[in-house]
Amino acid sequence: MGLNCHILSRPRRFQKRVECEVLIDNVEKLQKSGQVIVSQTFKQEVITESTKSRGHYNSSILEKRHIDAAKELRSDPAITIRRADKAAAYVLIDSKEYLSKIYSILSDTTKFRKISRNPTAALKKRLNKIIAKNNSTCDVKFERLTGEYEMGYCYGNVKTHKPGNKLRPIISQIPTPTYYIAKRLCALLTPYIPTSYRLQSASDFIDILNNSDAEGRVASLDVESLFTNVPVDRTINYIMERVYHNEATPKLAIPEAVLRELLECCTKEAPFTCPRGNKYCQVDGVAMGSPLGVLLANFFMGCIEEEVFKKVKKPDIYCRYIDDIFIKTKDAAEAEHFRLHLQETSGLTFTMENSKDGAMPFLDVLVQQEEGRFTTSVYTKPTNPGLCLNGRSECPTRYKDSTISAYIRRALTHCSTWKQVHQKIQRSTQVLINNNFSEKDINRLVKKIVDSWHNKKQQEDKKESINIFYKATFSTAYEEDERAITQIVKRNIKPSDPDRQMTSHEKGHPPPTEYYILLLENGLSLTEGGQSSPVY
Repeated sequence: MGLNCHILSRPRRFQKRVECEVLIDNVEKLQKSGQVIVSQTFKQEVITESTKSRGHYNSSILEKRHIDAAKELRSDPAITIRRADKAAAYVLIDSKEYLSKIYSILSDTTKFRKISRNPTAALKKRLNKIIAKNNSTCDVKFERLTGEYEMGYCYGNVKTHKPGNKLRPIISQIPTPTYYIAKRLCALLTPYIPTSYRLQSASDFIDILNNSDAEGRVASLDVESLFTNVPVDRTINYIMERVYHNEATPKLAIPEAVLRELLECCTKEAPFTCPRGNKYCQVDGVAMGSPLGVLLANFFMGCIEEEVFKKVKKPDIYCRYIDDIFIKTKDAAEAEHFRLHLQETSGLTFTMENSKDGAMPFLDVLVQQEEGRFTTSVYTKPTNPGLCLNGRSECPTRYKDSTISAYIRRALTHCSTWKQVHQKIQRSTQVLINNNFSEKDINRLVKKIVDSWHNKKQQEDKKESINIFYKATFSTAYEEDERAITQIVKRNIKPSDPDRQMTSHEKGHPPPTEYYILLLENGLSLTEGGQSSPVY
């Protein structure tokens, strides 16, 4: 059934009781802020619900022989099992080869420094001193670090789509004392990122193409290993300049010296261990796994763009998604001239891919130049095996509906003509059937989404939302659990604004083996979502 098949898994003990307590706490905070009115029976009803266990977690797919085979495979010291990079697959790699590739990456002394002792306690103490100094002088407060912390850890995912099967290094900083500070800094600094040429999504890219003529030569530029090659000190200087010395942006209410210290701690002093237990610090560049990784990469590239465009003329079209750049120039010479300026200014290496017969993929869009205009459609890589969530998975129905919907919506947003939409939906239907989805369910959602697409202009504007989270566990009786919480909320909570009504609305794609219930005030409407992106 493939690696994208969900199976029932038993949740941690007391998980439901903990999540119900989080729900109560969330509602009490909204009540204190005057956003909702809560009845006196709400708390007791939620506590009573937290003691109930419905259904079971015995998978009808996973058998004992499967578990035994997996344990035998995992216990073999001669092989290492890792996820493939950018692919729905796992890779069995010889352990000696895996370690050799990891330590080859870490041998770069310009990026990594080997250390002899665990600096976690000292780093926590230093961060608390910086936080105390900040909290005593400004309004933007950081929470003091308490509890136990550990070093991060390094691993590599195999790039099966690249020659030589190189590794993409990932350094997880979740257990380190810098992790939550880095997340807070990311939230504070994101509004300062230069956004003139940055794409948020493929839809932004398609909008640019629709408003441009296609005369000229298109190409894509790619930064080689942007994350690991981002110059940290230079990027921090860019941040300081933009946050504190730029008239176009408001100053952040944190002392400049404090922000610099916190950024340096989170990027140059976060320790991690390797598969053999060796200890390292990354002294330059950032790695996947750091909350600041994308922010620093976007900040650096955005500032480089501003510097370059002061020296050379901007191409007719220039847009960027992190390290992927799309340009349209008059000819190949102008494109090469621009690429060299980017390299010279940034100190990084840029590769260029030119269009072939007027067609070129960028992100997940296939761009074609036809009769002075751009046409677009969905791009599928030749190496794409056509795998997705398996239709026989043990998961909520909305998981499966979301998988089907994703294919259909992408065809509608990416394709320029209805002929292309029809072709992509036909191809997607075959992919879904190959993954054990029902043709009846596919046709039902195609009709629903296409009808909605035609009528989207008639949709009403959404009102401001209030978010109440409840993270539930998935069992054979998940629908009954969901109904119970929904009814408790409807009976006991109402918006403070009497003009708003309680409605029920469900959508979203929750994470595997668990789902989220999210109450939105539309009045208050019931939907799903993840804690990292609460509003849909």
